[in-house]
Amino acid sequence: MALILYLPDDKGWNEQFTASLQNTSPDTEYTICHSIDRFAEILRTQFCTIRVAMIVVQNRKDFQRIYALKDFLEGLFLLLVLPDEDSETIAQAHRLSPRFIAQLNGDRSEMNNVLRRMLERYDCPAFNTAMQ
Repeated sequence: MALILYLPDDKGWNEQFTASLQNTSPDTEYTICHSIDRFAEILRTQFCTIRVAMIVVQNRKDFQRIYALKDFLEGLFLLLVLPDEDSETIAQAHRLSPRFIAQLNGDRSEMNNVLRRMLERYDCPAFNTAMQ
């Protein structure tokens, strides 16, 4: 697995983002987590096989729970999708050292391009084989 996605499914985001992922990088292995607890479990148990994490945040409370996983996110290439452009949220998001920050209701074409490039660059089969 090269990619882990945290996608809360209560607003139809799952279908939208998985369709984008299939169009962007159809051969990528990925795991989708719909709960913070499952996301944390995967990060803890499969860290060596994960290279890229895409995190869709639905609200500030959700972001606080993601931020609490900061130590587990260290070393991953992050793409964050935030619910707002609040300066406090943006500042805290930057502390996670993401490669890209997008807005939930923003243009997804740039985000898809960044995700594709991240997967091309960081989903190295030799790395994945060596780490298993």
